[in-house]
Amino acid sequence: MLVRPRQLRIGSNPTTVSLSAEELSTILGELDTLYEPASEGIHTTLDLQRTGDTTLVVGRFTLPVRFSCARCAESCDALHEIALRWTLLPKSVLDDDRLDEEEERELSADDLDVSFYEGDEVDLAELVREAILLELPSCPHCGLDACPGLGYLAAPTAEASGDPDPRWAALAALRKAPGEGAS
Repeated sequence: MLVRPRQLRIGSNPTTVSLSAEELSTILGELDTLYEPASEGIHTTLDLQRTGDTTLVVGRFTLPVRFSCARCAESCDALHEIALRWTLLPKSVLDDDRLDEEEERELSADDLDVSFYEGDEVDLAELVREAILLELPSCPHCGLDACPGLGYLAAPTAEASGDPDPRWAALAALRKAPGEGAS
């Protein structure tokens, strides 16, 4: 969905953005086929808050996805809550505030959520795409405590001689139930 930030009224501008299942498949395909959409698409309302040349895009949406757990390889469905907070500035602002080529500038966390645009239009679907790609885990897992893939995390119980390896003693003490105490 294309919007023209400079033509928005000052203040709040609620705007609906929709992505079809096909568009979601294309976006999720950028993550090496880890995910596929588990719904017919997403619909969300973003609030475009304009003050002068700056437009703040704020919203939240739920993304239903299907994936194979990276630990146990079982097929899973999950709902990912994705918060979107993006600042849009025209590229002309950057040109006005250009730094010398040799001058360095330290970026703050707020600088990472800024997009500069050229022309009159901004594609809100592209902002939703970026939020999805940044928020979804690159190694998805089912999240179950009983995930069979968690067996590899269990500490070895004993060596061939039957005696526990003393290097695992600190970990064994942490694994004991709260009422048992450490030895």
